[in-house]
Amino acid sequence: MNNNGGKDTDSAFIGLSNTGDAVRITLRRIKNQYSQTVENLTAGNSSTLTIRHPTYLDHQSDIYVGLFGANTHSNEPKRLRIKEISVTVWTVQ
Repeated sequence: MNNNGGKDTDSAFIGLSNTGDAVRITLRRIKNQYSQTVENLTAGNSSTLTIRHPTYLDHQSDIYVGLFGANTHSNEPKRLRIKEISVTVWTVQ
């Protein structure tokens, strides 16, 4: 997701899961390059996206991340169950 004022300018959609599948999402930042890996633990497949981001994020050390769900193919609200969230922050010593 790369949005400015709520409008996503770099949409990327992955048809990787079905309702009820267990999915693991990993967001990484290595050398100022973001990537997102989506693993379907139920089906055993995965996909990785390299995410374009605004250059002003380069070398930023205080970045907030979050999780959201979007039901893009229906106006009917759905529930998203989050079983676990884990964060690892690597620091330079």
